Amino acid sequence: MVTTAWDGVFSHPTCTTLQNEARAVGLGHRVFQPANQPRTHLEAALRSVLLELNDKSNFVEYWTRQPWKHIEAHADVDEKLAGQTGELRYPQHGHVLYLAVGSRVRGPTCVFDATRGSELAARRSASTTDGSSTETDERTLTIVPAVRGRLLRFNGSLVHAVPAPTDRWLTPFAKSTPVSPEADWQRVVVLFNTWPAAPPLGVETEPPELHVPAHGARSGYVDDVCAPFSAWRSVRVGGAAALPGAEEDTAACEADSKGSGSVTAKVWLLGDEHRRGQASR
Repeated sequence: MVTTAWDGVFSHPTCTTLQNEARAVGLGHRVFQPANQPRTHLEAALRSVLLELNDKSNFVEYWTRQPWKHIEAHADVDEKLAGQTGELRYPQHGHVLYLAVGSRVRGPTCVFDATRGSELAARRSASTTDGSSTETDERTLTIVPAVRGRLLRFNGSLVHAVPAPTDRWLTPFAKSTPVSPEADWQRVVVLFNTWPAAPPLGVETEPPELHVPAHGARSGYVDDVCAPFSAWRSVRVGGAAALPGAEEDTAACEADSKGSGSVTAKVWLLGDEHRRGQASR
């Protein structure tokens, strides 16, 4: 499994509960252990997802994002370890849980089949020198539009990004994305990584100070658990041809037959030269 998405993972009322807590938690990264009883609504929800996926990771790192914000291409790493030693330690799996999506937001998460930016550049060069790369380079980019209650899961070492606006990589100049009215432009997500052996260094382990019941996921947090896996609806995610279609129907973006193809795009990379794998961004 590389990149997978499902709809119907959480009901809309549960998304509202989680959305409210996500706003209160803020943007900081936190870690919890799924083997322990959850301490917040969010921890209960994420724990229930991992139970349904039979993911036995020992640690979960999570954080939230509220506005639809442009995020440059990067792979998540243990940030403090990378800064101290240069080692790039990746999580086992990355996830995006979409809790609220404005009526005018496509807000896709784009996942590349590469762990460093230098790999993308190398593939591009190979495709232009041998003149036959369009067939060998399929599925280099997977695009998953934001939909409330949707869960995205991908290999934790893969480069991913959020273009805002949707066509940011395709235009000759950057455009800003509106933030209001909120009903039109919000994009509330919880991002979480699983770490099987040890958590990332220096990440907060204490729960946020929230007024929530101190009970387990199947008691006080019973309304925060996800639907059973058998009820999740698999999403057919699209390829590069889905990117320019900011005004297209969502179904067209997600259909393999219409969501595959190739485009030329200028993708900026996040991080220092070592993390990018090349000098230029």
